[in-house]
Amino acid sequence: MNYKQLHLQWQESLGPIYGTEEVTALLDLAAAHCSGMEAARLRIEPQIPSELIKKLATIQARLAQQEPIQYILGQAHFYQLELSVGPGVLIPRPETEELVAWVLKDHPQQEAKVIDLCSGSGAIALALKANRKLWKVAGLEWSEAALRIARQNQKALDLEVNFIHTDLFAVDAVNGQFDIIVSNPPYVRESERELMNPNVLEHEPDMALFVTDDDPFLFYKRIAALAQLHLKPQGTLYLEINEYLREELTQQLEAMGFVVELRKDLYLKDRMLKCQKR
Repeated sequence: MNYKQLHLQWQESLGPIYGTEEVTALLDLAAAHCSGMEAARLRIEPQIPSELIKKLATIQARLAQQEPIQYILGQAHFYQLELSVGPGVLIPRPETEELVAWVLKDHPQQEAKVIDLCSGSGAIALALKANRKLWKVAGLEWSEAALRIARQNQKALDLEVNFIHTDLFAVDAVNGQFDIIVSNPPYVRESERELMNPNVLEHEPDMALFVTDDDPFLFYKRIAALAQLHLKPQGTLYLEINEYLREELTQQLEAMGFVVELRKDLYLKDRMLKCQKR
């Protein structure tokens, strides 16, 4: 079997689920990961090795069950970093890369003290540290499973980030004063489940995604309260948000004494807030 035949097989099997372009991208990614070769080179090979075909067949079967490719491969690309991911940790998204880019653009300075709240796989904290070597960066995470992965990523990337195991809602969750606080907390309302794809609902951790409809700002209120105490006078809070709740959240943060700036992501969704003490 050559790559063209393999591609046709994947399209017939997975095309109805993912669409033509996505299937091509999934095959290229899986083939490169399993072979250690670029997909472009595999396309010109007269035959695909049988062992590689077996590995890809296993991946194809798991994709048919709508398991995320990042979990299957155990890796996710984020802001020029390759991160380990797995069940129990949220897969980092492109819109979160935009949040990181905003922080870095706003803060070209050599030194800063930074904390990432609800750190998950450590994606935000590690990307910031990778691009600002002199920053002192910490990440706070409650989930032990996510914390293990964050520390695994920190070790693999050889980046000095202090990942702390603690409950965001603990009285002394955060200590010290920071130039930057950043967070991508749970923000999807339970009522929005029906809008989400099965590959997310059936595989990614609920506690990293969902909040109740009764109190959708639970995490934001706590983070803002911590920012009031732990941001330096000219410090900045950055948040990824639920686009459907932007107006209400902005009003709450302004009522807590913050000047708020809203930014859209590449898909023109209201996705990020920058907050500074008034």
